[in-house]
Amino acid sequence: MATDHKIIIDMDILMGNPESLERFHECANLMIIASTPEQVQLGYNMLEIVDDCMSQLNKVADT
Repeated sequence: MATDHKIIIDMDILMGNPESLERFHECANLMIIASTPEQVQLGYNMLEIVDDCMSQLNKVADT
């Protein structure tokens, strides 16, 4: 039986708290070493989001 996994992310919380980004990154890494292909893909999707958020935070910090 297949299950549909979805991740709901509150971007305001992520962008407002660098510690949340770090924890989200840790969670994504754990998902990547998970046993199912779906969890691995979700982990990579989460890492992409975290990378985008970190990039935006760095741009804001540089201005």
